[in-house]
Amino acid sequence: MTTPHNTINDDHSPDSANLSDSDPNSASEYNDDFCDILEQRLPHDIPLLLDSLGIRHERVTYLGTGMTHVVFGFDDVSTTSSGLQCAIRVQAWPASHRTRRELTSQAAILEHLGRHLTYAPRFIRMQYSDDNPLRRAYMITTRIRGICVNDICQYLSFAEELQLGKAVADEILAFQKVTFNAIGSLVAEQVEGAKPQLSVARFRQWEGLTPAPENTSGSIQGWLMSLLDWRIKDEASREGGDCERLKEMVAEMHRLGYFQGTGSVHSTTLSHPDLHYGNIMADRDAATGRWAITGIIDWDEALAMPHVMANRSLEWIWSGPLYADQELAMQWTGDLDFVPAAKMASLPDGRRELKARLDEYMAGLDSTYMDHAYGRGRWIRRVAKFAIGGWQDNRDDKTSGWILKEWARVRGHSIQGRDR
Repeated sequence: MTTPHNTINDDHSPDSANLSDSDPNSASEYNDDFCDILEQRLPHDIPLLLDSLGIRHERVTYLGTGMTHVVFGFDDVSTTSSGLQCAIRVQAWPASHRTRRELTSQAAILEHLGRHLTYAPRFIRMQYSDDNPLRRAYMITTRIRGICVNDICQYLSFAEELQLGKAVADEILAFQKVTFNAIGSLVAEQVEGAKPQLSVARFRQWEGLTPAPENTSGSIQGWLMSLLDWRIKDEASREGGDCERLKEMVAEMHRLGYFQGTGSVHSTTLSHPDLHYGNIMADRDAATGRWAITGIIDWDEALAMPHVMANRSLEWIWSGPLYADQELAMQWTGDLDFVPAAKMASLPDGRRELKARLDEYMAGLDSTYMDHAYGRGRWIRRVAKFAIGGWQDNRDDKTSGWILKEWARVRGHSIQGRDR
């Protein structure tokens, strides 16, 4: 029997007829319970796949369902009786060129992170055609041991929450050691006949890719101005008003020194844009009873970002009671580091103390943390949200206007957002 190895390409050509760019929603196979169908079929088909790969296995178990995939776990006992704990992520949609691109990038990200971080899953192998017993593209990685923190956080004491929050802060610091020389999304650069290499690409949005900024001299301010100029020219006319006002805001920020010492778009660090307790695993030491972070998952959308934009607070640890506030939800802009003082006052005392203690701990680890999380960095991230992603829905219409009004209020200047 053979042991699974780090393999990008399987024996089947990724350019087979199984790879299609057709709209998956138009296929008769798709319906509201397609994931349920896969969950029922896969417990039988996954052992068949593993047998065909020569992987001796035990304990194939269902782990969960995401928006685009179903995940099972199994123990690979090919070389040791204790087994290597693995996870197999099976795509819910039939294979397509998009599947190939996404899985290849995910594999390259995990391979790269495996050389720098100890808590990311390790890539083993994948196949991005559906010519296999699963009839789906799949990826196999090591499985992170432990429990999803989301499943235990409501049962933790204040001391345990604080301990876990500090452990998360320690792991986030390791992100800064993974550096790149450009800003954008992490993707795989495919070279014919060679293993894909990780590279930094332009940001992907609903309509396609953002343009490559021109004449920015590497400055964050110039990069933001370049993207906003592009949106004014090429995007829907309804965005023009706020784009112009955001440009004025960036110019004011520049005059006020908001970009001084904030780095360059040519010097970036690893950023996990969807970091929260649902993507963090932990385990309790049987002897001491202390919790420890065992892994961070869901690196699909990993980014390379300037430190000032990647260095965010641990807001999601302490702000749970605020999520039910619909008015506040409309004010949040994707940068959850900020909560208005009036809303902060409504937090239970324990939540406010947890925030204060975690901020103090983070500031002790990184002298730039408070400025990046709550000061200049917060405003830079707020503008970048719209420069990168544009305006997708009515919430974005409201929040860009709200940001402009708050900026005028806070800075005492005359920039005004439109009433909506």
